[in-house]
Amino acid sequence: MHGIVEEAGEVFEEVRAKRDANLTRDADDKVVCEIGDVLWYVTSLSLEMGVEMAMPDAWPEATTVTSEPEVWLMAAASKLSGRVKKSLRKDKSLEEFVAAMALHRDELLQRCAEVAAASGASLQRCAIANVRKLKGRFERGSVQGDGDSR
Repeated sequence: MHGIVEEAGEVFEEVRAKRDANLTRDADDKVVCEIGDVLWYVTSLSLEMGVEMAMPDAWPEATTVTSEPEVWLMAAASKLSGRVKKSLRKDKSLEEFVAAMALHRDELLQRCAEVAAASGASLQRCAIANVRKLKGRFERGSVQGDGDSR
């Protein structure tokens, strides 16, 4: 779960850096890679939670892009994280939060789609970029660690 929040924050940072520096292509690629990381962690969480939180059959597509979609992405990540927090403090069992977690996960995916669209990409492209990146890391034996230059 913490990976989702951290990676959503990195999407936010890349979008803001791109906007502040008025950058385009290379910055879009960085945003795409960071969204791919969010997708990886969202998929991992969903698989861990089981059939009640199965992933959608297809990646959502952005029908519209809200103003500052990266802000809404962070809000969606915080809502999802909040359900986990409440289960950890024993408000209810984690299983009792699964339905709400699935809704927040789906909102997070929709917000990722909006951020991706604002960078000229789809979630499919983001996921493929992430798989390629991870494949290279596995081949180099550098999956663990920090940074994109592993």
